[in-house]
Amino acid sequence: MTAPFRWKKDRVDEELTHKMREAYAAVRDVAEQENIDMRIAAFVLGIRRVGRAATSRTYVSEEINF
Repeated sequence: MTAPFRWKKDRVDEELTHKMREAYAAVRDVAEQENIDMRIAAFVLGIRRVGRAATSRTYVSEEINF
């Protein structure tokens, strides 16, 4: 059985480039806002995202400010 659709290499490259640029911009924004380096900013962003996911699914019952 074949896959229901296929992307051409150019489309994959475009999508990946777009996602990578978005991710870089998000990390850069946190680094600038918090005045921290990019490595720490990536950790902070990841922890914030996990925290928001946990509170949105009521795994965490208390209010946490991110």
